[in-house]
Parts: sequence; C-alpha cells; structure tokens
Amino acid sequence: MRLHAWFDAAVRPPPDSRAGVGYVIKTPRGEIVLATSLYIGPHTVNEAEYTAAIKAVTAAIELGVTDLTLTGDSDLVVRQTRGEYAVHAENLKPFRQQLVTLLSTIDQWRILHVPRALNKEADALSRQELVKRLQAVTS
Repeated sequence: MRLHAWFDAAVRPPPDSRAGVGYVIKTPRGEIVLATSLYIGPHTVNEAEYTAAIKAVTAAIELGVTDLTLTGDSDLVVRQTRGEYAVHAENLKPFRQQLVTLLSTIDQWRILHVPRALNKEADALSRQELVKRLQAVTS
C-alpha cells in the first residue's frame, strides 16, 4: 500500500521547550487516512521533529504501508535520515537510528523536504496540540 505521511513539530522556546507533534497520512489520491496530534513534553526542536517523523512512520507501518513518502519541513531531519548530513549531536543519534530502523522495514521509502508553507496540515496539528496543553495548564 502506498501512503504519504507529512510530519511536523511545534516547540516553545527554552527554557520551557514543551512540544507538540502532528502528522497526517494520506493515500496517493490525497484522501486523509489518519491525522494525529500529540503532546510530547519538553524536547529540543530537532528531537521533536524526529519524534513527529517516528510517530508518522510507526502509524504508516501499522496501516500496512509498503511504499512511503515521508515529508517534513525540517531540513536537518530529512538530510540526516538520507545520510547527507552526519549526526554530530549525541542527543539526536538515537532518534535518527530509530527512524532509519523503522524505515528499513518498509519495501520502498523516500523522505522529502518542503517549506513550512507546504506542510500546513501537520504544522497546524502540532501547534494545536501544544496550544491545547498550554491552555490546560493556565486554566
């Protein structure tokens, strides 16, 4: 089954650093199969982006994906996953390893970078979850 997964993260500035992630999984025709947002607690921006990608790939695998296009607006995550950039930050190494391990279980996959403006649905989901959590704390 071919699927397209879009991922993104929203993170409050330090020292707060609370984060939300969102992902949308679609058929090749653009029909939404799954749209999810999650609060993940304090993370760096790059940790949160990796987490969003990992959650999206995990969900796609659970749906039975055999051919996945994974798309996000984090140039770092995309290039590190492709092996174009080395992972120097120790905190990111386990995230990259988990993502690559998950992707290796899929027959065919590719990861693409897009500008934030083209990643609106996942961006909105990640922000929605973060705002929801922040409102619950201040209420």
